[in-house]
Parts: sequence; structure tokens; C-alpha cells
Amino acid sequence: MNAAANEATYSGPDQEIFSHAFSDPIIESEMLYPALTTLDCIYEANSTLLMPVEHFFTAYEDLEIEAAETLTLDGGDTHLLHVSYTLGGATYHGYAYAPAAPDTAQPTSLTIPGSGLNCSEPIYRKDPASYHDGILDALGDGITNYVFIKPNEDCLAFHNGAGKVNVNFFVNWLLNNATSYSAAYIVSSMAITKYLQGRHDSVVVAGLSQGGGAALLTSLQSQPTAAVIASGFSVIMERIHWSGHNQIIIPGIGQAYSNENVRKQIKASPTQFLFTYGRQESVIYRIEAEERYSCDFLAECPNVRCESHDDGHIFHVAITNDFLRSLSL
Repeated sequence: MNAAANEATYSGPDQEIFSHAFSDPIIESEMLYPALTTLDCIYEANSTLLMPVEHFFTAYEDLEIEAAETLTLDGGDTHLLHVSYTLGGATYHGYAYAPAAPDTAQPTSLTIPGSGLNCSEPIYRKDPASYHDGILDALGDGITNYVFIKPNEDCLAFHNGAGKVNVNFFVNWLLNNATSYSAAYIVSSMAITKYLQGRHDSVVVAGLSQGGGAALLTSLQSQPTAAVIASGFSVIMERIHWSGHNQIIIPGIGQAYSNENVRKQIKASPTQFLFTYGRQESVIYRIEAEERYSCDFLAECPNVRCESHDDGHIFHVAITNDFLRSLSL
């Protein structure tokens, strides 16, 4: 009886997997990609992220921008920057939410979102419910702002019209193929940074939480004018690193970006860095705010400002404003 019941409900290989794969929510706005309808479609979407890990460590220097264009969605209400680039003989694509009328005479910023689903559009829309709320205010007036979009997030979802592919269907598959979702998206943020550096005199890269870690990795290679790292780096993590598969995973990164190597690269960089930590955070970043381990570790770097504040896991508007004003971008 059980076997008959199972046979009756079995609807083929595609639907058997689809019932588990598309469990994450999608945004209500228009999607860039069409709905995925077969297992081959999932494979093809995931394959766009097959970037060999060894390319990551010199990616900014090695990648070449091939083309850039502005796209619109939602009847013209949503603007995207699309940058295509080559690395290691393959072509990849990076996207960011963009201003309707970019002003190349102004400084520009690229904000990289932190952990969570579909975080870029709320930043772009200035949604007060987003935990990133305040970053565009923190960057201040007079800066042309872009918001990086991670693959399979926001309008870039690998979706079936109702939900998008969840992390269990691509992170391990990529790692098992000597590639990395984290490496792929951070290199795309480097490509967009490189493109913006060719059009603006001053570029700021900013991120909170996982986005702060990604902003740091992007900035160490791309050397923008300034980098805002909000709760995105801790010397503690070299020995104790509490994270899941939705966090940055790049095989070999612990050696290439050891604490000492990070400090050495920061000290040699022309980039001005801001690191912030909140006393109302929890665990590692609360410890950092109270004990200032990372601030003390980076104290010998003349291009680093490191601050603790009395708020939580946020972009601190006043500190960031003051930091950027001091640079006279």
C-alpha cells in the first residue's frame, strides 16, 4: 500500500527535485532571467558560477572588462549595471543596481550586501526594514551609489516563478568542482569596482557583516579610494570561525589572507580603511567592540581608522560620514 501510494505521487525526476530545490523566496519585482523548467536549467544556471578557486587570488589584476551596459526592469523603474569580463579564458557577468543617471564627475560607491536572502533590492529602494538601512545615508550626498547583486539573489534569482534555488543546491556542488560561490561573487564585485575606477576619480567599497568581509577582500586587490568595513573582519576568526554555508567559503583563503597578510596588504595599500564594531552586537563582533582586538592589531597601519560604537550590527551613519568627509573625495 505504501509502495502504491509512493508510486502514485511520483511525478518524474524534475518535479521530484524541484519540490526541494526552489524553497527560497523571490522578490516581487521583475526578474532578469526566465523561469527554470528542467534539471538541465538548474545545471546551466549553476554552471555560470564555475570559477576555479585558483583564479581568485590574483583576479583583479588578471580579469579584463569586455563590455558594460545599463539594463532596465520594472518598466524602467529599476536600473542595472551589467559588466561582462573574462578571467582564465572564461566569460563571467557582474551586476549592480545602478542610479538612473550616473554622474561620472562625482565619487562613486559600491555597496556589497551581507548575509540573508534578497538583500540588495532593499538597499537600492532604501527600505527602512532592511538591516542595511542607513548605508546610503552614511555614504552621504554627492556620491553616485551602486549596490552589488549576488548571483541567485534579488532580480538575479535562479527561479521557477515561485521560488529560487536554495543554498543546498549549489554551494557544495561548486566546492566539489574546485570552484566557489563566494569566489565567483567577490570576483564579480572586483570587476564592477574595476569598471567604476575607470569612470570615476574616487571609488568607495562598503559592506556590512558578510558584505564587510567581501568588501575587504575586494578592496585588498582593487585598492579603491576608501573601504568601509562594518563588522566584517575579526582577528579572532583565524582561530575560531563560527559560520555556515551561506557565509564566505573560499578554499585556501585562510592562508592567503591570514591576519598578518591582511595587515601587511592594508599597510601597503593607498586605500583608506574604516572598520567599525557595535557594542550591542553579539559574540565575535561584540567582543571586538569591547576588547578592540582587531583595532589594536591594525593600529600600526596609518591608513586605518577603527571605531567601536554603542549600536548593533549596522552601518554607523555618523562615523562613516565623518570618515568620508575627512578624505575630501
